[in-house]
Amino acid sequence: MDDVAVQQMIKSGILIFMWSYILCGLNAIASFYFTSIGKAKESAVISSARGLVILLAAIFVLPAILGMNGVWLASPATEILTLVITLFYLKKDRKEIDDAKQAE
Repeated sequence: MDDVAVQQMIKSGILIFMWSYILCGLNAIASFYFTSIGKAKESAVISSARGLVILLAAIFVLPAILGMNGVWLASPATEILTLVITLFYLKKDRKEIDDAKQAE
Protein backbone atom coordinates (compact mmCIF):
# COMPACT_ATOMS: atom_id res chain seq x y z
CA MET A 1 0.00 0.00 0.00
CA ASP A 2 1.47 3.37 -0.96
CA ASP A 3 1.61 6.47 1.21
CA VAL A 4 -1.19 8.24 -0.66
CA ALA A 5 -3.58 5.33 -0.14
CA VAL A 6 -2.73 5.18 3.58
CA GLN A 7 -3.20 8.94 3.92
CA GLN A 8 -6.59 8.76 2.20
CA MET A 9 -7.69 5.86 4.41
CA ILE A 10 -6.67 7.77 7.55
CA LYS A 11 -8.33 10.97 6.36
CA SER A 12 -11.68 9.28 5.73
CA GLY A 13 -11.38 7.29 8.95
CA ILE A 14 -10.69 10.32 11.11
CA LEU A 15 -13.70 12.12 9.65
CA ILE A 16 -15.89 9.18 10.67
CA PHE A 17 -14.26 8.69 14.08
CA MET A 18 -14.33 12.35 15.19
CA TRP A 19 -18.10 12.30 15.64
CA SER A 20 -17.73 9.85 18.50
CA TYR A 21 -16.05 12.53 20.64
CA ILE A 22 -19.18 14.68 20.79
CA LEU A 23 -21.34 11.73 21.75
CA CYS A 24 -18.69 10.47 24.15
CA GLY A 25 -18.92 13.75 26.04
CA LEU A 26 -22.69 13.55 26.29
CA ASN A 27 -22.59 9.98 27.58
CA ALA A 28 -19.81 10.73 30.05
CA ILE A 29 -21.63 13.76 31.46
CA ALA A 30 -24.82 11.72 31.83
CA SER A 31 -22.88 9.01 33.64
CA PHE A 32 -21.39 11.63 35.98
CA TYR A 33 -24.87 13.06 36.53
CA PHE A 34 -26.32 9.73 37.59
CA THR A 35 -23.38 9.12 39.91
CA SER A 36 -23.85 12.55 41.49
CA ILE A 37 -27.53 11.98 42.25
CA GLY A 38 -26.89 8.57 43.77
CA LYS A 39 -28.06 6.39 40.88
CA ALA A 40 -25.01 4.18 40.59
CA LYS A 41 -26.79 1.46 38.60
CA GLU A 42 -27.69 3.79 35.75
CA SER A 43 -24.19 5.27 35.75
CA ALA A 44 -22.61 1.81 35.69
CA VAL A 45 -24.84 0.66 32.82
CA ILE A 46 -23.93 3.70 30.73
CA SER A 47 -20.21 3.35 31.48
CA SER A 48 -20.17 -0.40 30.90
CA ALA A 49 -22.15 -0.13 27.67
CA ARG A 50 -19.85 2.44 26.11
CA GLY A 51 -16.61 1.10 27.50
CA LEU A 52 -17.06 -2.63 27.16
CA VAL A 53 -20.30 -4.31 26.13
CA ILE A 54 -21.43 -2.40 23.03
CA LEU A 55 -17.87 -1.50 22.06
CA LEU A 56 -16.76 -5.13 21.96
CA ALA A 57 -19.80 -6.14 19.93
CA ALA A 58 -19.19 -3.27 17.49
CA ILE A 59 -15.49 -4.13 17.15
CA PHE A 60 -16.31 -7.72 16.20
CA VAL A 61 -19.39 -7.13 14.05
CA LEU A 62 -18.84 -3.92 12.10
CA PRO A 63 -15.46 -4.73 10.52
CA ALA A 64 -16.80 -8.10 9.41
CA ILE A 65 -19.67 -6.36 7.64
CA LEU A 66 -18.13 -3.06 6.51
CA GLY A 67 -14.41 -3.78 6.32
CA MET A 68 -12.07 -0.95 7.26
CA ASN A 69 -14.94 1.54 7.60
CA GLY A 70 -16.38 -0.79 10.23
CA VAL A 71 -13.24 -0.35 12.29
CA TRP A 72 -13.66 3.42 12.19
CA LEU A 73 -17.41 3.19 12.82
CA ALA A 74 -17.09 1.00 15.94
CA SER A 75 -16.64 3.95 18.28
CA PRO A 76 -19.36 6.23 16.85
CA ALA A 77 -21.80 3.31 16.71
CA THR A 78 -21.00 2.47 20.33
CA GLU A 79 -21.62 6.06 21.40
CA ILE A 80 -24.89 6.28 19.44
CA LEU A 81 -26.26 3.09 20.96
CA THR A 82 -25.11 4.19 24.42
CA LEU A 83 -26.83 7.53 23.85
CA VAL A 84 -30.11 5.65 23.33
CA ILE A 85 -29.63 4.02 26.74
CA THR A 86 -28.66 7.38 28.24
CA LEU A 87 -31.75 9.10 26.86
CA PHE A 88 -33.94 6.30 28.25
CA TYR A 89 -32.49 6.79 31.73
CA LEU A 90 -32.73 10.59 31.50
CA LYS A 91 -36.38 10.37 30.46
CA LYS A 92 -37.08 7.97 33.32
CA ASP A 93 -35.29 10.29 35.77
CA ARG A 94 -37.25 13.29 34.51
CA LYS A 95 -40.50 11.39 35.03
CA GLU A 96 -39.51 10.54 38.60
CA ILE A 97 -38.72 14.21 39.28
CA ASP A 98 -42.07 15.31 37.81
CA ASP A 99 -43.93 12.67 39.82
CA ALA A 100 -42.18 13.77 43.02
CA LYS A 101 -43.13 17.41 42.36
CA GLN A 102 -46.77 16.47 41.82
CA ALA A 103 -46.81 14.46 45.05
CA GLU A 104 -45.81 17.56 47.06
